[in-house]
Amino acid sequence: MAVDGTRRLDLTGADGQALEVSLLCSDGREVRMEGVENASDVSKVHRRTFHDTWKQNGKVIGDLRGVVSEDGRILKIAVAATDQQNRPIHNNVTFPKQ
Repeated sequence: MAVDGTRRLDLTGADGQALEVSLLCSDGREVRMEGVENASDVSKVHRRTFHDTWKQNGKVIGDLRGVVSEDGRILKIAVAATDQQNRPIHNNVTFPKQ
């Protein structure tokens, strides 16, 4: 996360194409997402946890919940989303500190 609260994410879209997304930690306000057309994010951060709700054209396309371990070495994120055919996607990812 940048000093100004911006998070930059390198993602892969449902079509396999690379996406570079930028979004602000919004503290519960809806803010525009850079890198995804007509998309916004509402993020809430509390201590070691966060909850993001991603929307595109006003429709929820992703619900992300993450937690950082007490020692700060592991980030776990649970993702519930939909693909371009409106099929559900559920994924759990773990990122160890490098």
